[in-house]
Order: sequence, then structure tokens, then C-alpha cells
Amino acid sequence: MLLANVLQMKDGQGGWKAADTALWREHLHAATMAGRVASARVAVELGYGIEADPGPSGRLGHWRIAGVPAEVMELHSKRAAQIEAECQRRGETTYQARSVAARTTRRAKGHEAEGEQIMPRQQRRGFDNFRRQLGGLGLQKLVILQVAMTGGAIDAM
Repeated sequence: MLLANVLQMKDGQGGWKAADTALWREHLHAATMAGRVASARVAVELGYGIEADPGPSGRLGHWRIAGVPAEVMELHSKRAAQIEAECQRRGETTYQARSVAARTTRRAKGHEAEGEQIMPRQQRRGFDNFRRQLGGLGLQKLVILQVAMTGGAIDAM
């Protein structure tokens, strides 16, 4: 959506004024938080343990499934690692720099054969790769599921 940041005043004084975007940001933040709270509620209702996830800036205000091993998160967060590497290469640390790095380092996605549904095939391929990589870490699916469902540490099996 494109919103003009300069408005022509049609009152007696006339002239131009910049829009006050603070309220727009507050509404966006409120909608974002409402979505995060709703998804956390569903996760808890499904039996998952959750914990706070402050993100790289410390101000993210998100949540994550409790007890998932760090190596699994690193394996799953390859894109985040690429963005972080680009920010380090540029010597930048702000969230704006992360946004720029995310846009400028994303490879174009290939297209599937005509008539096929693109997302299900890409998701299936990605999930199969992730499962193989988890196996390479020596983590069994049931152990990962147990950690996700209880929010606890891995029990000896």
C-alpha cells in the first residue's frame, strides 16, 4: 500500500503538511501483537510449551516453542543467518539494515512445470531436506516432537 506523506490543506490557511504516521505505526504494531498472541494461544491449546523470543534486537516481542535444541533452530534459520552475515559484511546492525539485507540477498524462486501447484511441491521438498538435516544431527523425530510438546529438555531414550 502506498500512502502519501504530504497532504494539501484545504482549510483557510492552505499549504502542505506531512501526515502524522505515529498512529499508523501504533495500529500496525497492535495488529501484529494481536496475531502473535492469537498464535501463542493456539500453540498452548495444542499442548506446546512456549517461551518469550526477544529476537536479535531484544524488542521483538514474539514467542517460540520451548525446549527446541539450538542446533535445530540454527538448521531451520538458514535465511536469518544469511541476512545476519550480510549485515556483518556491511558493518550494519539496525533493523532497517536487516530489512535491506533481506531484500537484496534473496534469490529468485524458480517456477514449476505449468499446471502444478507451486507451494505444495516446494514445501514438501523443503520439509524433506529439513528432515534429512535433522537426521544428520542425530536427532530423532519423536525426540523433537517430545521437546516441542512438553517444552522440556530431551529425555534419554
